[in-house]
Amino acid sequence: MWEEDMAYLALYREWRPQTFHELVGQEHVSRTLLNAITYKRIAHAYLFCGPRGTGKTTTAKILAKALNCTTDGKIKPCNQCANCQAINSGASHDVLEIDAASNRGVDEIRELREQVKYAPQEGTYKVYIIDEVHMLTTEAFNALLKTLEEPPANVIFVLATTEVHKIPATILSRCQRFDFRRLAVDEIANRLDKICGHHGIEATRDTLLFIARKAEGGMRDALGILDQCVSFAGQQIGTSDVTAILGAVADEVLFELSQGLAEGRLSDVLLKLNELINRGKEVRPLTQDLIEHFRDRLILKTVPSAEDLVDMPGDIAALVREKNDAYQAEELQGCISLLSQAENDMKWTTHPRILLEVAFVRISRREWPNSGEGASVGSTAAAGRRAAVLNGRINGGSPQGGAAAASMNGAGAFSGSGTAIHSGQGISPSPGGAAGGSSEMELRALRRRIESLEAKLRDLQQAVESSGGSIGEAKESPFVDKQIRPAAPIRPVPVAAPEETMTAAPSKTSEPPLSFDQVNDCWPDVLGQAVERISPLKRSILRGQARLAEVEQNRIILVHDNPLFNQTNDPRLADVSTVLKEEFSKALNRPVVVVLSHESQWKPSPAAQRGGAPKGEAQREAGTSEAQATQAVPLWADPTYIREKVFHDPNLPIEFVDDDLDQGKRPEA
Repeated sequence: MWEEDMAYLALYREWRPQTFHELVGQEHVSRTLLNAITYKRIAHAYLFCGPRGTGKTTTAKILAKALNCTTDGKIKPCNQCANCQAINSGASHDVLEIDAASNRGVDEIRELREQVKYAPQEGTYKVYIIDEVHMLTTEAFNALLKTLEEPPANVIFVLATTEVHKIPATILSRCQRFDFRRLAVDEIANRLDKICGHHGIEATRDTLLFIARKAEGGMRDALGILDQCVSFAGQQIGTSDVTAILGAVADEVLFELSQGLAEGRLSDVLLKLNELINRGKEVRPLTQDLIEHFRDRLILKTVPSAEDLVDMPGDIAALVREKNDAYQAEELQGCISLLSQAENDMKWTTHPRILLEVAFVRISRREWPNSGEGASVGSTAAAGRRAAVLNGRINGGSPQGGAAAASMNGAGAFSGSGTAIHSGQGISPSPGGAAGGSSEMELRALRRRIESLEAKLRDLQQAVESSGGSIGEAKESPFVDKQIRPAAPIRPVPVAAPEETMTAAPSKTSEPPLSFDQVNDCWPDVLGQAVERISPLKRSILRGQARLAEVEQNRIILVHDNPLFNQTNDPRLADVSTVLKEEFSKALNRPVVVVLSHESQWKPSPAAQRGGAPKGEAQREAGTSEAQATQAVPLWADPTYIREKVFHDPNLPIEFVDDDLDQGKRPEA
């Protein structure tokens, strides 16, 4: 019974281990530390890492007591001497426990460095226990390095953390590391049974095992749950009391839900779910419990004798074995996959119940992810045909040819003028109805292949357009994978090189070659129309930086001095070249080829016609009349054109503020 003459103390504090032998589940740590004390092999720094509630801080205090214990006996700590009692009560001046979460700055560590210089007042060692050490800042860790590496002979550091991966390697290398493991369910249940016997608490073994499973390997969490259950139900507690406190679902209910879905009793399962939600059960924890339950069923299905691997009461495990044929192993995997996806999607929705209900419907109807025959095979077939067409367009130069070359045999294998894509029996679901893992991987690989082919096709089209040809006239593209080859040999069609095609074009059409003056006359109009069509960020290239350099046959060379685009046929200026090509073709009423090059990359051709500045600029430099100069002004700089054609207001006042125009030549409106 509880002692009424004392202030209440929580169970996890009352039953905190006081010696190494009382530690539960950490024998590798307690034995190592005991031997170190016995053989005087005490390190200057220890690092205790592991999950919460596994005894890290408790072990650090036991170590501090053992180092400062004054008894002559072999068993240390004795918990009887003055030093042990002072440490137990927290009144010792030689054992300092620091919370790094609230003292994480460099100033606190500097203060600690000043304190370590002083000798211990009562015991043999000064022990600094730094809890949650991973919360220290980088500067604080750096300030601690030197002291941690070479502390005074009577100072010992004990660092404790739950996230060891956040601690710098320089700190780890200076400490002896001990990894605390999660406690087994039976270890926690045995400890709880001992505590219940001491306090006269009546609890069944199944109840204690249920508490141990919910503690997830932490003794402190288990004692906290037990303490809460005693406050709720008194000296007699059962599994129902634990589920009421934690909002969890009993194993019997989980088995009822899973068995109802296996037998097709969907209406009963949905009604039971509605009842649980009305009783205050949270949907997401319920989904997590169901995932663990199906996992246990899967383990018992595949390894019937592995009772130690499942967290399930014996009577429920016997029922699962009895109904072993309710699910196939593949179906259990599908259940886990559906519920895991629903649990993950619950993070982003305000209606988690709907997701769980949909998952129940799909489990009841055996609709596993990516396992429907029609959907899986059909999507693979469509993807295969699409990939075959893309391969044909890249390698054969004709989309029709690639599509016609693609064929499908009875096993579902596509072959065409590109890579053969197979979708055989691996796509059909297994006899149990579960999704085939190879089918899903094949679909993903196929989608990635299609995306790669589409990207290559786009690059090929851009390369052909920039060279002035078409897809049918293009050579073999450098973007095409060398391993992609047509299934049937295609007779190559001789194609002239771009330079030969451009030179020979006039003879085919019986048109005379272009002259420089002819192109220079239409250059201002082309410039005005092109400026209106291109991006505002690139207009300055045409306005004040581009000029007509030379004309050769039907080939027009424009050069600019913009330092940001210093390549010949810079791909970033492909849209500008296309617009200029279209405008020149309209103005000259014939197809032309336009090359936009940087001044540094342009090499004059001996056979080409060249000139200086555009016609309007030459007239202005020669001192011609203002009327003649106005005719050569581009449309975007012509105030009359802007008033009448753009704003339709002949009296509109206009002021030019374009920095690309020289101040002396700025037109006045």
